[in-house]
Order: sequence, then structure tokens, then C-alpha cells
Amino acid sequence: MKAEPNFGNMKAPNLKDRKRPLVSSNPRISAPAGGPAVSLVPGASVIPGDSLRPRPGSDPRAWRKWAVEAEQQALAARTRLDHLLASSSGVIFSCRPGAGYPATFISDSVKTLLGYEPRDFLDDPGSWLEKVHPEDREELSAVLQCLLEVGHLVHDVRVRHKDGGYRWLREELRFNPGGDGGNGEIMGYWIDITESKSLEEQLLLDAFHDPLTNLPNRALFLDRLGVSFARIQRRKNTSFALFCIDLDRFKNVNDSLGHRKGDQMLVSVARRLLKCLRFGDTVARLGGDEFAILLEDINGPADVEATVRRIQQEIGEPFGLDGDEVFATVSIGIAIAGPGCDKPENLLRDADTAMYRAKAEGKARHVIFNETMRDQAVNLLQLETDLRRAVERNEFLIHYQPIVSLKAGEIVGFEALVRWQHPSRGLIAPSQFIPLAEDTGLIVPIGEWVLRESCRQMADWQRRFPQNVPLSISVNISNRQLAPGFTDTVEGILKETGLDPSTLELEITESTVIENSERAAGLLNELRRMKVRILIDDFGTGYSTMNYLNKLSVDGLKIDRSFIKAINPSGEGLAIVRTILTLARNLGLDVIAEGVETSDQLELLRWLNGEYAQGFYFHEPLEPSRVEVILGSDRAKLLLSLK
Repeated sequence: MKAEPNFGNMKAPNLKDRKRPLVSSNPRISAPAGGPAVSLVPGASVIPGDSLRPRPGSDPRAWRKWAVEAEQQALAARTRLDHLLASSSGVIFSCRPGAGYPATFISDSVKTLLGYEPRDFLDDPGSWLEKVHPEDREELSAVLQCLLEVGHLVHDVRVRHKDGGYRWLREELRFNPGGDGGNGEIMGYWIDITESKSLEEQLLLDAFHDPLTNLPNRALFLDRLGVSFARIQRRKNTSFALFCIDLDRFKNVNDSLGHRKGDQMLVSVARRLLKCLRFGDTVARLGGDEFAILLEDINGPADVEATVRRIQQEIGEPFGLDGDEVFATVSIGIAIAGPGCDKPENLLRDADTAMYRAKAEGKARHVIFNETMRDQAVNLLQLETDLRRAVERNEFLIHYQPIVSLKAGEIVGFEALVRWQHPSRGLIAPSQFIPLAEDTGLIVPIGEWVLRESCRQMADWQRRFPQNVPLSISVNISNRQLAPGFTDTVEGILKETGLDPSTLELEITESTVIENSERAAGLLNELRRMKVRILIDDFGTGYSTMNYLNKLSVDGLKIDRSFIKAINPSGEGLAIVRTILTLARNLGLDVIAEGVETSDQLELLRWLNGEYAQGFYFHEPLEPSRVEVILGSDRAKLLLSLK
């Protein structure tokens, strides 16, 4: 490094010691080397605009004053520069273009920034490139070459600290080509951006990774899916598969063991899924207990089946959760990329559709997507749209199925069964739209309408066809309807329609009672205090635990049609029906047998002392006008007329 001039050691010239005359025969003399000519002509003035440098003809004392002041200004400039360099957190450096880009200057702040002394760079001028991270050297070389053409660049690079670690530096580079025929000079400035880079990397990690499992999230997975999709568009002979994986009954883990252990299980599932993959495959957590896998470069269904077996085997092993052992299964939907796939997101949609099909078919299995599923999904979406409009347009109607007293041979009530009068598809049975209404929550407004219309209709029939024992109306209640405010809704409908509460029977299923025992108990007790009767529908098909019958106040049971269908004159299937009837009598509950379709079934129920029944043997669900015809007939002969 070239030594800089030391203006502090310079002295003003002593004019008395000079032996030759100061004034020559020529009125102009030469200034010190490199300085301007000075005039000693008396009376000469300073050049306008230059407050320091004397002009020809100035007094010699003016020259001495100029030299002293110039030295002082140089010292002041040097001091300011030293202060600027010392106070800067960055590093100023320069180097020459060419092999190794040898360093020619570097400020003392390099010790603070990177731990090195300036001489560590200057004693071996080309060594500074060796301190650049190996992965960044090729890029830096290209940047320096580009700098020689454009003149100014800003670039981020990793440079090794003296402690062995690397620091991210942002360098601003400028190239001064020079005018002396040389190669010019590169000047630069380094600042430490390691902290901001770490923050940036963390933000990227947070933006594209799941914080619990550290797996790629949906955004990153979709990005990689797009890359795979673009690759098969270029290479027609390649394919890949997309898995959507959902943990079966994971909610039970959260509900029983708590969310902390649920999270532990999700982390364990993520690790096990990673073990099932090959190099280059991707597993991501899409949300909740749903994961996705991108299986690259498959050779056919065999690769898919092999991966499925590995997943099922890994997930099938018990999970240890702080002393609790839990077993799990997964439902897997698979979509294989093929010529017909036009968008990456459609492939994810297809795999998701297949996954829900796997869950609907019983869970713990895998389903590969086909076009039929897509058609069904489209139809289901259209049905949901139509169902929402049906609620707004009041397209529902109610049919009523008689409930018969087996002893009296008379109709004692009706069950209200909703139907959907679709404007283009005609009459739609409940089995085709009630599950969808449950899933979408539309069952709540539909159920309220059914309850109100059924109560209104029965109140009208009770007035028009008075009996010693008033007819009753049974209405099915969904689990979603058993929410706070439901009892107020029932009370309001009873007041609005004028129906006697004791003739209203609300039917709820066993599963509704068991899954929501505390909430159900409170609501049902309130309803019974209003004198509304409560029946357990489809009895025997749910959890079949008798404990809840002691906890809940109910008025009757309805034997599921599957048990009635199983009985025959040879005695098969009678045991369950007999047990239910005996249990009900001991508890003081009414029993209604559903699904009676033959005379043999009717006779067997009578032989078992069954009380009430309903089914196609008596009559299918009827329109209100047909019910009125029956109610106007001779009730003593009613049972015979229904046969």
C-alpha cells in the first residue's frame, strides 16, 4: 500500500536562509513543484474567487500564508476522513481489476466487521477472494466482470469471519476506469446484513413451512406441484402421483388427551411420512390433520401401491404420547397426473375428492381418483347449490306416515317425513339430500320449517277430526338443531300453531344422545318440562349402551327397521326385538316398531305384545290430502282399510 503524504511534518519555508535573491530578472518565478507561478510585482491582487492561492505579483508573504493554510486544510480533510472511517460500521475497500482482483486499500473497520487486520488483506492482495463462501465465488466473479461494463452494482455475498463462521455482506461496488491508460480501480463498501438475512430466511421459513411439523405448507406444496406439473408437460413420458392423507378419528385424540398430545401425534406422523418417501419426493402439512405427498417420477400403479403400503405400515405402529399409547389409521386419496390434467390445483382437488371417498367407504383405506368421482362431485356441488335455493324458495313438502296401535287397530299418530320438490328433478327422497343438509348446516332452517309445518298441520287435523285421544305428530330432530335456543324455538312454534305440547313427539337418534350427552340431557329435560314427548329413534343401531336411558328422561323407543326385517316365522331375529320390548316395559317406555312390511312381521309383533308399529304394510308416507281421506273414514275399521 502506498504511503500517504504526511502533511503534519511539513514546515513553511525560511526565506532568510535563502542565499540567492528571491527576485529574478524575470518578473515571474516558478512556484514549488506543481504549484502555480507567483508574481512578486508590488500591488498585484489575488485572483478573484481564490481566497488562498496568490497570483503573480503577490508579496512573498502571501505565498507563505497560502502554503500554511493549504497544509492546515489538508490536515483537516485527513482528520475528517479518519473520523468518517472510524465511525462507519461498514468497510471501505478498493481493488484492481484483473487476476485475483488484488486489494489496494481496506479501512480499519474490517477488524470489527470480520475480525481481520487490514494487513491480512493487503499483505496478500488476492487472498480476499478466498474468504468468500465457496458457493458464492462463481457468482461474485460474474458480478465483478459485469461491474467493469455497467460501472455500478449492489450485491450480497457471504464472507468468512476470522472465527470461522460466515457473515452476509451487502457490497456496493463502483468501477473507475481511470484516464492514465491503466486498468482502473474498483471501489466498494461492505455492510453487515447477517441479521436481516437471518430474519428474511426465518420469514421465508414461516411463510412456506408449517410451524408445528416444519414440513412444507400448502403454499410451498402448491409451488412444487406446479414445478412437477410443468416438467411432465415438457417430458410426456413421465408422471407423478399426489396423495391426500387424513388421520381417521384424530378429533378423538384431541378431545380425550388434549391438544398438546394431539400436536405431538401430528409431529410423529410427519416424521413417519418422511420415512416413507424417496429422495426428491415431498410431504407437506396442508392443515389440521391433513397431509399431502408429491410422489415424483413414478413408473406406474406399482410405485403408488408400494408407497401406500409403507405409509399404512408406519402409521399402523402405536404412538407413544407421554405415557399414553394411541393407534391410528389414515384415509388416502390418490390422483395420478396424466394427459387429461390441465391444472396443478385440479390434481389436488381430485386427490382430495378421492380421500373423502375413502373416508366415506369406511376409512383406513386408499382410493385412486377416477373421472366418475369428478362427475359425482360436480353433481353434489350442484345439488348443494339447488338445496340452498330450495330453502329460499320453500320447495319442501311433508308426507305423513301413519303410526298404528296394534291393540286397538287404529291410527294414533303420524311421523312427518320431509320431501324436496325439485323444479327439474321432481320429488327427491330424504336419503338423497338430508346428509348434505347435515354437512352444510342447512338442516337447521329445513328442520325448523318441518317442525312448524307439521305442528300447524296436526293442530288443524285435531280440530277437524277430534278424537278421545288426540292424534300425535312425530318430528325428527337433527343433532345440529339441538343447540342453545332450540327450546325457545319449539315453545314459539307451539304457541304460534296452538298445538297441544303433549301431542308433539321429537325423535332423536342414539348417536346424538351419546355424542352430546350433557347438552342433550339439559335440552331434553327442558322439553319434557314443556310436556313435549321424546323418542329415541333407530334404537339398537348406535352405541347400544343402556346407561344413557337412566340419565335421560325419554318417553319411548323406536325399534330400527333392520331388526324388524330380520324376524320371521321360524323364530330368527326375535331375540333382539323381544329384549328391546322387555327393556322398554321395565323402564315404562312406549315402543314403536318401524319398517313393518309383511303380515308375518305384524303377527310376530302382536305375539310379542308389541304396542305400536308403522311401515309400508299399513301405508307409505302420504300427502296431507290422502291423510284427510283416511281420517274421515270409520276408525273402527281403519286398520283393515290400511291393509
